[in-house]
Amino acid sequence: MKKIKQVKVPTAKIKTNDTKELRHMSYDTAWRKFSKAYRQRHFFCEECLRDGKYNIEKLEVDHIVPLCQVPHLKFDESNLQVLCKSCHAKKTYTETIANGKNGL
Repeated sequence: MKKIKQVKVPTAKIKTNDTKELRHMSYDTAWRKFSKAYRQRHFFCEECLRDGKYNIEKLEVDHIVPLCQVPHLKFDESNLQVLCKSCHAKKTYTETIANGKNGL
């Protein structure tokens, strides 16, 4: 059996303290409680599921359209999906680094 090579996907770097503070304010206690409840109802990574994998490890709630673009959709379930940490990092990388954005 061949060994599968793991590829590390770089995550977006937070550039400034202002950006870090804005991100911290966006994901407050209310978000953490909402996120936990959402993950309890959606318990597989949706990206892995598309590939036929039932991944339940390290799940995070992702805003399909980034929160910085549509802050009014923060708690709108039509703009949310559950992703594993790896898939979320890949999506964030694509949205920020690959598109030349500033890491928010």
